[in-house]
Amino acid sequence: SPEGLRYARAMRDRALERLLRFQYYLRASYRYRFLRQPKAGDDNAVAMFNILKDTLGSDKTNPLTVQDFESIATAFREGLEGVANEILTAFNEIGRDQSAISGSESTISIELSDLQLATLNRTQSLLLDPMELGKLHLRFEDMRIFDLKIAEVELSEFPDRPVDVKLQVHHLGVSQLRKAEQQFRFRTAPETWGAVIRTVKGAKPIQDRRNQGDVSLIRSLAKTQDTDYLFPQPAAWAPLRIEPMVMDMVTDYVPKFRKVTLIIQYTAKKIDGLATLYVALPDGIQPVIQVTKPDRSHRKNGKGSFLRTYVKSTKITLSAPETYGQYKFKGWRVRQFPSDFDVTTPIELTASGTQGFQGDPAGLITGTDITLTLEFEHFVRPIFVLPAAGASGDPVSR
Repeated sequence: SPEGLRYARAMRDRALERLLRFQYYLRASYRYRFLRQPKAGDDNAVAMFNILKDTLGSDKTNPLTVQDFESIATAFREGLEGVANEILTAFNEIGRDQSAISGSESTISIELSDLQLATLNRTQSLLLDPMELGKLHLRFEDMRIFDLKIAEVELSEFPDRPVDVKLQVHHLGVSQLRKAEQQFRFRTAPETWGAVIRTVKGAKPIQDRRNQGDVSLIRSLAKTQDTDYLFPQPAAWAPLRIEPMVMDMVTDYVPKFRKVTLIIQYTAKKIDGLATLYVALPDGIQPVIQVTKPDRSHRKNGKGSFLRTYVKSTKITLSAPETYGQYKFKGWRVRQFPSDFDVTTPIELTASGTQGFQGDPAGLITGTDITLTLEFEHFVRPIFVLPAAGASGDPVSR
């Protein structure tokens, strides 16, 4: 019947669209993971599909059968299997060697500050960026989260009846990646890690297990059961959102946290012969910071937080505006990392010489201009304050 023919043609078109979409997703995933184009994959798969369709004698009055679809799907399957095998080959060759940090993944610890805990308790949500916190080393590129654990959780209040609370960390799918002087910005599917804590004193967080279904498609294409490093490895330079969820539909208990510590493992590659400058502005404010010389990618000025890569010994001057809306500029915080800096040691913002990274106005380098010679990596934080006085009468710093 005409209705049956129309339905069969629509089914054929939907199947073709799914094949095209999956081919695009897999090749785009390869570009995201390895920051280069895959060699395998055929952009002419649709044309080959039509050739095979004509060869099999399909026309408008004789829709393709299921067996025909199985045959001509080879036009897509061969390219997809080629990309999947490239992924496995790349992981076998450089996957674990990508970690140029003492031959293993680097581990950083993020213990929420009192201010961050207060925000989490008040809003039941907290957004943080390891890069802006100074936790990621500027000497490395292609930084990927290999694993994330919620290592410590302490509650300050307990309900009358014990319940389970799941604390989740969401990677929002917006990733910044760099390869030498190049920078990439990707939008990908969100990733979530979590742990469950029982609301009783002394309880330890129980980590969620990762879903094997997340890698089932590529595992099938590559004909392998090894899933250790087939899971998504999102960029470490990315915003993370922490959110609690009470696993009880009856209670009105709202969790309040006294302590939360995250352990993040990430892989990276070392950059040689270049010096990195990272300008970090907290709280989402975006004043324009002027830079006198373009970097290796011909970029100069930056708005908000930004990263620039230079040949070593380049001399530059940064200039900040005196005001940004209601904010007033107060000075600069600068931390440089010499050649003997231990890259396996996380940058602790409370350590000697790093006070003020969170906006402490004491001991700032004053003046709207600052000149730097980039022999080493530099972490720079312009300090802006609001004119409103706090309890001590001092400006509120950002």
